[in-house]
Amino acid sequence: MFTTELQLKPAGGSKLELTAMLKYVAVNAVPVIVPRGFITDLASIPWLFQFAFPVIDDHMPAAVLHDWLYFKQGKSLGYHYSRKDCDELFLEAMEACKVNYFTRHAMYYAVRLFGQMAWGDDK
Repeated sequence: MFTTELQLKPAGGSKLELTAMLKYVAVNAVPVIVPRGFITDLASIPWLFQFAFPVIDDHMPAAVLHDWLYFKQGKSLGYHYSRKDCDELFLEAMEACKVNYFTRHAMYYAVRLFGQMAWGDDK
């Protein structure tokens, strides 16, 4: 569950900057804190699919959380998540954001299938 609200401001191009800390407490009770100042592009959805999966939507807090976890290579507050764990947290967080079942599973499987390049780029 998110215990803070997502607050963003433009940071140039398609990037956005977090203007306040974002905190998520996973079902395993381990918190993930995304610090103020983190730069995100939200969900990296190819333009061809944005009609069905808009970048600006209910999944935004989950997308910022996922971006942060990839950026940190799964390291958060002394806990180390694998890439798969990060993707599963994304799915869990989307459910917490009340993203519908079809959308959240489509986005989850997209990051499972195509997220390796982003994970590698953040090393």
